[in-house]
Formats: sequence, C-alpha cells, structure tokens
Amino acid sequence: MDKNGNFRFQFNFSVTILVEDNKGGFQEARSMYVGLTAKGKFLIVEQKGEKLLQITPKGLEVSSLKIYN
Repeated sequence: MDKNGNFRFQFNFSVTILVEDNKGGFQEARSMYVGLTAKGKFLIVEQKGEKLLQITPKGLEVSSLKIYN
C-alpha cells in the first residue's frame, strides 16, 4: 500500500480438474496455476463526525495462467 491509499494484492493458487472414468474412479484431466492481482484504494471519509473506511476496487486481472496436461 502506498501513501495515497492505493493497494495491490496478488493471489496465487492451483486448480486440478478431475473427470470420472468408467470404473467409478477419478482421473486428473487438467491442472492449472492461476495468479490473480486485485487493485484498489483505501480512503477514510469523515461524515457527521464519524470516520468511515471506504474501499474502492479498481481492477482484477489474471496476471498469470499456466495449463498443464
């Protein structure tokens, strides 16, 4: 987070897609690695003597995507 209240979070996770085969078991069909980046701004607003935290989202992007198999 910078001094103006702008923030940036990066989330990394993996996903495995399973498919049921004829024998009743499951096999791995695809495996993926996904990186998401969320951007926004924190702002403190004063209304009627109260301070409120305002969170404004600015963007969500897929920063990386790798598909295996």
